[in-house]
Amino acid sequence: MKVLIPVNPSTERSDWLGQAGFTVTEIMVASVVFLFVIGGVMTGHYFGLSMYGITQERLGASDATRKAINLLSTEIRSALSLKIGTGTVSSFTEIAINTPQQGNSIQIYPTASTNVFIRYYRD
Repeated sequence: MKVLIPVNPSTERSDWLGQAGFTVTEIMVASVVFLFVIGGVMTGHYFGLSMYGITQERLGASDATRKAINLLSTEIRSALSLKIGTGTVSSFTEIAINTPQQGNSIQIYPTASTNVFIRYYRD
């Protein structure tokens, strides 16, 4: 590192006048480039956050569906008997024997009692 020791203070100023600092144009160009870089980073970050939110929403929905199907299949496997038919919250009509077992509702009897049942229906 070279240290300049000026002999005459007036010559020191004139020697350094052309060398020190940046021009206003250089500072403005550097500021604009910096703003573009920061804008790009912020846009990318915002896009990433929105994609993360959408992904979490979809994963949560599919996770809830998986849990519901898993519960339904476990209850069907452990049931003593079940009936398929059409039904709502308050009523159930079983499909007749020797007809295709199709309907919007399933009634699961986990015990031998017909008063205890679990009903799944599609609205």
